[in-house]
Amino acid sequence: MHDTEWSRGIAMSADGTGQIGHVGGIHLRLLAERTGLTGALSGALRRRGFHPLHDRGQVLVDLAVAITLGATCIRDIRLLEHQRAVTGPVASFPTVWRALKEVDEAGLRRIERARAQVRRHVWQVLADRPEGFPEVVVDGVELTGWTVIDTDGTLVLAPSEKTGACGTYKGSYGHHVFVAMCDNTGEELAQLLHPGNTTANDTGVNIDLLTRAVAQLPWWRRQKVLVRVDEQADRLGLWQPATDADGHAREDAFVADLTGLLGDLTAWPRHHKVIARKEPLHPRYTKDASPYELDKGMRYQTFATNTRLGQAQFLDARHRKHARVEPKIRDQKASGMRLLPSRELPVNTAWLAVTAIACDLRAWLQLLALDGDLAKATPKTLRYRILHVPARLVRGQRRRRLRLPASWPWADAIVRAFDRIRALPRPT
Repeated sequence: MHDTEWSRGIAMSADGTGQIGHVGGIHLRLLAERTGLTGALSGALRRRGFHPLHDRGQVLVDLAVAITLGATCIRDIRLLEHQRAVTGPVASFPTVWRALKEVDEAGLRRIERARAQVRRHVWQVLADRPEGFPEVVVDGVELTGWTVIDTDGTLVLAPSEKTGACGTYKGSYGHHVFVAMCDNTGEELAQLLHPGNTTANDTGVNIDLLTRAVAQLPWWRRQKVLVRVDEQADRLGLWQPATDADGHAREDAFVADLTGLLGDLTAWPRHHKVIARKEPLHPRYTKDASPYELDKGMRYQTFATNTRLGQAQFLDARHRKHARVEPKIRDQKASGMRLLPSRELPVNTAWLAVTAIACDLRAWLQLLALDGDLAKATPKTLRYRILHVPARLVRGQRRRRLRLPASWPWADAIVRAFDRIRALPRPT
């Protein structure tokens, strides 16, 4: 076989110098510094009489950056090693492991408080923009002032014996991770790691998750909070045509207010309603469908709300946007949550906390530094277009400059994002 014209004379060697890969990691590390996240985590993990070579707050930030870049295990901290010329020394794999193992329950609480503190600053920066704080839009109506929290659970399989892993309701083996996401910003507000047999209807788990999630909100965004959870039912009611999020009728989809059919509700909180929805049964839901749903070829769901005003169609459209949390969870599972790295529960719990920090960094990068399609891109697209791009490190006139390939289609967006991060106001 002869060489094709384009490949003739090409050779490859591993002796290049001055190259920096995954330049987006510089953006994320700088973003953590400018928002005060690195300093807040350092303060949260500081211990009297303990003076490690690598600051523990910086270690967690570096691990979160590596996860955002695509790391799936602790050893992947090596992703950042080639950025030493820019960022300085990075903690080794054993150091990162020790840092995670040092995070006990009290440490997790301090990390949560540090994240809440930084979030207040970031949300104030968002509110001060000309476009203001991001609001959720349903049926063409902007839910001004409402903070929307979506909760859901996902199974994380355990290919080996891990503390807390057990059989799941799907017949697999692993853990059940519960997350609370902010639909306004895409941040992960809270996460809980439970054994695989913990059900999504566990009251204690849901209260704990929502308590932690609401604690992450600044006081001025706690006045009106909408929480959306997932529930299902097999009953019918009096049906009206359903609408989508833009107000258009959905084909063969209907909603009904069942509150009046449920008998004595005096024990319920005031103004509670129960709304039912039915729509054609999609093949992906056949496995979990009830015999009634299989017979009718329809999928039935219900949800409860204490919203006093609004027709059933609007309330249904508003609640149905809860489904947006599912792709966000898929993004998180593609960003470090798919496999837990240790046999030890404390290490895995700390790892999940770092994946939440990584989610916040990615959301802040898109909200504060990117625009257009990049501001809504998936993690996979962000990595391809922004985060994984190489640069050449040039020194001169007592300065260091990262030079991106001029031919890269998103080079200008990368430079613009870097300048925007550098211009962010520091916390007071």
